[in-house]
Formats: sequence, structure tokens, C-alpha cells
Amino acid sequence: TYEFQVEDLYKKATPYRKYKEISKFPPQIEDITFKLNINAKVGDLIKELQTSSKFVNEVELKDIYENNFTVRVYYMHPEKTLTDEEVAEIRKTITSNLNPNLFELQSE
Repeated sequence: TYEFQVEDLYKKATPYRKYKEISKFPPQIEDITFKLNINAKVGDLIKELQTSSKFVNEVELKDIYENNFTVRVYYMHPEKTLTDEEVAEIRKTITSNLNPNLFELQSE
């Protein structure tokens, strides 16, 4: 026989994740390469990119060569397909907000 306290279960339970509707509009996808300072971590780069704009839907590490890290960035707008010009402006904004002492843009 087992006994447990329901209140303890509620404290440890994780809340339901909110449903995120799948967009009707395709993402714009591009690869960007950064050179990382010796003190920088690629996880920090990915987190900064993910939180830098509401239009950055996903960021994933694609390639590593020496100290160059290529990330794939998925740009998405919930109400329309982004144009190349809009993506270029978003990229400019997110890369300019990165700490230049840790992350150096290698390609555009």
C-alpha cells in the first residue's frame, strides 16, 4: 500500500504548456556565422539570438569550424510572410545588439 499527499504532487507538477498555433506563413531561414571569443559560449549566443526579436522563431547550431559557429535562424511573423528586406532589418538589429567582445559576425 502506498500513501501520498496530493498537495505535494501539485507542488512538484509542471504546468501545462500553452498551445502555440502553427503559423500559416512559412519562415525565412538563413545561416549566420559568428566567431566566438574564448570566454563566450555558443549556448549564450543562441539564447541571445532567440530572445533578441519576437520574429526570431528558432535558432539552432548548424556547423562548427575552428572558432567559427554557424547558426540557422528561422524568422517568422504570425500574420504574414517576411520579405528579404524585413529579414535584413531584423538581422541587423539582432546582430548589433550582441556583445562585440564575445561574438563577432563573420558573414551576412
